[in-house]
Amino acid sequence: MTCDLFFGIEFRVQMSSSSAESLGDVPVFTSPTEDVSCVVESSEYMTLTVEVTGTPAPALQWQVSRDGGKTWENIEGATEATYQALLPLSLHGAKFRCAATNKDGTTYSHTFTAYYCPAYLRGAASPMRGNGEFIQGEIATITAGLYDNSTWYPVSSLTGVTAEYRWKYCRNVMPTEEEWAAIPPAGESYPITITDEMDYQCVCFHVTLTYPGNTVKTVTGYWRLLVCVTPVVTEQPQSVSAAVGDSVTFSAKLIEQYLNALEYQWQSSADGGQNWTDIEGAGGKSYMEDDWNYIPSYTIPSVTAAQSGQLFRCVLWNTNNHTGSDRVSTPPVYSEPATLTVTPPAHEHRYGDWSKDGTNHWHECTDAACPNQSESIKDKEAHVYTDDADTTCNICGYVRTVTPEIVPVSQITLNKAEASISVGNSETLTATVAPENAANKALTWASSDEDVATVAPDGTVTAVKAGAATITATAADGSGKSATCKVTVTGDTTPSQPGGSTGGSSGGSSSGGGGGSSSTTPTKPETATKPDGTKVETVTKPDGTKVETTTGKVKVEMR
Repeated sequence: MTCDLFFGIEFRVQMSSSSAESLGDVPVFTSPTEDVSCVVESSEYMTLTVEVTGTPAPALQWQVSRDGGKTWENIEGATEATYQALLPLSLHGAKFRCAATNKDGTTYSHTFTAYYCPAYLRGAASPMRGNGEFIQGEIATITAGLYDNSTWYPVSSLTGVTAEYRWKYCRNVMPTEEEWAAIPPAGESYPITITDEMDYQCVCFHVTLTYPGNTVKTVTGYWRLLVCVTPVVTEQPQSVSAAVGDSVTFSAKLIEQYLNALEYQWQSSADGGQNWTDIEGAGGKSYMEDDWNYIPSYTIPSVTAAQSGQLFRCVLWNTNNHTGSDRVSTPPVYSEPATLTVTPPAHEHRYGDWSKDGTNHWHECTDAACPNQSESIKDKEAHVYTDDADTTCNICGYVRTVTPEIVPVSQITLNKAEASISVGNSETLTATVAPENAANKALTWASSDEDVATVAPDGTVTAVKAGAATITATAADGSGKSATCKVTVTGDTTPSQPGGSTGGSSGGSSSGGGGGSSSTTPTKPETATKPDGTKVETVTKPDGTKVETTTGKVKVEMR
C-alpha cells in the first residue's frame, strides 16, 4: 500500500499477512524531508546522506534514475546511509534515492537531483588542423566547453543550465572578476582574427552557470592559440665573387624566431630575376641551430664561368609539420636575391691538330672557353701539293677534289682497210685508238649491211651472204672519230637456216674459201681485270680461235 505521512514523505509499505502488529516497524526516512538538488563540481565527490529508522534495522540500497525517475537501478556496493562518488557528465541531471528494507517492507527516501559542474573549462578551435595551428589572417572560432575523460563537450551540453559567456584575448593572464564584470556578455563561440603576435597566447572565457534552484557557479577557461608564424629573413643572402672552380655558399639567416617546422627551397635565375627555377637537391627542412636561429644555406662546390651573373634566392615556409588535410603552411617568403660573379683565371692557349679550310691550314686554341680565340691563330699557310694532280696537302692532310683533264680520241686505225671473207666465215678487226691517254677508248661497231656481214662488239665480222658491206668503228666519247673497213663476202650460198636449206645442201655448208664450215654459238666470255684497272674479255670461237677485248684499248688477236 502507499500512503502520505509526515512532511509529505511518501512511503511504500509491504504488509505481512500474519499480523498487523508490525505496521509501526516499517522503515521511516527522517532525512531528507523533501526532494533536494545539488551541484557537484567535477573535481569533488558527490556526498548523499539519509537518516532512517525501523525495527529491525533496515538494509539500505542506493538507486539511480537516468530518465527523471521513471525507472531505477541499484548502484552496486552503495549500501550505507551515506553514498559518496564522483559525478560523471553522463549523470548530469540524474536522480538518486535510497531504499530501506526490513521484514515489514521497503520504503524510499526523497530524491536527490545531481547536476554536473566542470571545475574548469577548455575551449575548442575551428578549423581544427594538426594540433590546432592557424596562420596569420585566418579567423579562428573558439568555443567554450569541457572535457569528460577524453571527450570534449560544449557548455551547452549541460541541460537545464543557463550560461552567460564573456570573452577576452588576454595573452596568458586571466582577468580578475572585476575585469570580467566590465566585459559585455557574448555567445558560446568567439571569433578572432589571427596575427603572428598571437602565437602561444590565450583566449580566455568566463562562464556564469545558473542551475535549477538558482544555484550559480562561475567557471573560467582558455584556449591557447598556436600560430604558424610567418618566417622573417633577418640576414639576407650576400652576393659573392669567386674564381672558376671555387666553392661558394649562400645563406639566409632567421634569428631568434620560434618556428614549428621551417621548410625552404633555393632558386636560381639566369635572366636577371624574370624567371626562377628550383635548384634540385637544394631544399628541405631547416632545423634550429641555437637560440631559435635558423640558417638554411646552399653550397655550389665548384662554380663555372657560365654561372657568372646568376641570381640566387631562398623561398621559405613555416609549417605545422603535418600532411594532408592537417597541414598548415604560411604563404611563401622570399629572401632578397644574391648575385654570383665568376672571375675567369688567366687563360693559356692550348693547341692540338691543324685547323683547315679549302685554302689554308693553321693552329688555334682548342679551349672552348678561350676568351679570344681569333688572337690564338698561328702557323697559317696555304696548302702544299706535289703537283696539280695531287689531292692531299703534304702538311695537314687536307684532301681536295681534282678534276682530271678529259682527253678526246683523235684517231682510230683499223688493222685492215679491206677484207674478203667467204660466206659462213669470220674475221676479227683490230682497232688502235690514239692518243694513248685518251679518257674514253671505248668503240662502237656497225655494219652498213647486216644481210651481207655482221659485226660483234669485239670487232668480229661474220660473212652472211655474198656482197659488200662497210664495217665502221666509231669512238664512244663523242669526238666523232671513226675508221672503216670494206668487206667483200664471196660464195654463192648462205649457211643453212633453221627449218630449211640453201644451195641444195641439207647439211648447211657453203662454198668458197676452201669449203663451208658450220656456224656454232661461241662459248661464254671470260672477263679479267688487269692491275692498271683495264678489263680483258676473252671469247673462244667454235673453230678454237680466241678473241680478247680490252676496255679502253681494243686488242684483237687471232690464233
